[in-house]
Amino acid sequence: MLSEEPDSRPTWATSHLRHYEKNRILDPPSNAGNHQNPRPCRYNPIPPTFEPDSQGMLPPGIPRKTPSEIQQAFLEIRNSLLAQSEAIKHPNFEALSTGDLALLFSAYDERFFHGLLEKLLNDRTSLPLRLRLSSRMTSSGGKTTVKQWRDIKSGQLGEISYEIAISTTLLFLSFRDVQRPIQVCGVTCRDRLDALQRLMEHEITHLLEYLLREESSCNKTPFKFLAATIFGHTDTRHQLISQKERAATQFGIRRGSWVRFLYEGQPMEGRVNRITKRATILVPSKTGTLYSDGRKYSNFYIPLGLLDPADPPPSEPR
Repeated sequence: MLSEEPDSRPTWATSHLRHYEKNRILDPPSNAGNHQNPRPCRYNPIPPTFEPDSQGMLPPGIPRKTPSEIQQAFLEIRNSLLAQSEAIKHPNFEALSTGDLALLFSAYDERFFHGLLEKLLNDRTSLPLRLRLSSRMTSSGGKTTVKQWRDIKSGQLGEISYEIAISTTLLFLSFRDVQRPIQVCGVTCRDRLDALQRLMEHEITHLLEYLLREESSCNKTPFKFLAATIFGHTDTRHQLISQKERAATQFGIRRGSWVRFLYEGQPMEGRVNRITKRATILVPSKTGTLYSDGRKYSNFYIPLGLLDPADPPPSEPR
């Protein structure tokens, strides 16, 4: 999953290929063992190398664009999505659908890859690429995953599936009430649509690596070369607004802060233990759960707007 930079802003997670055996097979969960007839595997691995072209290491079939051509393609994709989307009405959109992700992916495949992504996907699997919006990804801007199921009884391999997920939480927290410059992949973004495009470009690069090399890491040179050459990216991280940053900036609340709030009409006080979409508050309680500090607490999940900073009582460590 996603780690954090020293300044506590979220960074990219290395999108991952889960593998439990050397041949990269994901066993199904226990309740999925009744799959008697999975599709036969159509996956034919390509050696993890790129054929160099005359100017560098771009894989065959991917045209090299000049910086001005890249920017022109970005603009065409942006305008195309604004024209075709039923949910996105302006660049700082307030609604987003998986259909928008499909439009975006198709536009990138057409303008940057001349249909190569769709061809590679069809060669690897008969399953469609899954595009998903996630409200639970609170630090990772996007994630690309590859899975393959195996029937426990027969050992037969099923189809490989590919998925790209985009965090709606981070997109909608950004360009809102916390005002600061926002960069994604080293590119300063003017609005949510800019940020969405950079997120999709990053995940498309992961997908391309998986399709060509069976593995992908944005911390390694091949990924950085592809992202820089194809999309002009200069970094592999994002600086979208997280709920932690918003809590500190807008409400003066951080992990460890002592806060007060009302719960079912009763005043309560406790310490912030975690901040995601809501804050997890630990309220000292004789009947609560025992924690590692040897004390008992009750858990409360409270929206940030309902919390007020407070001074801890003398008995509490500061």
